[in-house]
Amino acid sequence: MVCFCICEMKTGITVGDAMTKMPVTVKEVMTVEQCARIMKSKGVGSLLVTRGEMIVGIATEKDLVLKVLAGKHHKKEKINKVMTKKLVTIEPHQDLYDAMMLMRDEGVRRLPVVRRGELVGMLTANDMLKMEPQLFDYVFEMTQIREEQDKLRSKLGSSGVCEQCGQRARVFEKRGHMLCRVCA
Repeated sequence: MVCFCICEMKTGITVGDAMTKMPVTVKEVMTVEQCARIMKSKGVGSLLVTRGEMIVGIATEKDLVLKVLAGKHHKKEKINKVMTKKLVTIEPHQDLYDAMMLMRDEGVRRLPVVRRGELVGMLTANDMLKMEPQLFDYVFEMTQIREEQDKLRSKLGSSGVCEQCGQRARVFEKRGHMLCRVCA
């Protein structure tokens, strides 16, 4: 029997070692079009959006595609209307493994790096893979293990409430619904 230990795997490399030290920032009053031109000229996929010295959001290629090209906003719109306002940040002393887990858990590929509330860099998934390529293999393996565990849980069932009859029982996933044996 093979047993996998899903435990913390510290790399010994800090976020500060891998981050981009001079991330590209733009003022929140700039237009989407101006920001897209800056992204192109700097060769970056995201911009940190500032109000004075404070970071108020991040504008990514995905934001521009989904919100501007899809027609929700116009290219003359201010970037603060298009940016992602919920910032997920990390500190430079943290390990790359911690950053990887944070990115996974939050569904982001970029983390502004802050020290005592002040921007000191930007860490991207690409930055991490350049520093520690085996992290990719680890994440891939852990994802496969998690998917297998989820499938097993689905087959074995779990305690819950049947979505059809409302009875508390062991429920199983069937066609996207959690159902008891009778209703399944």
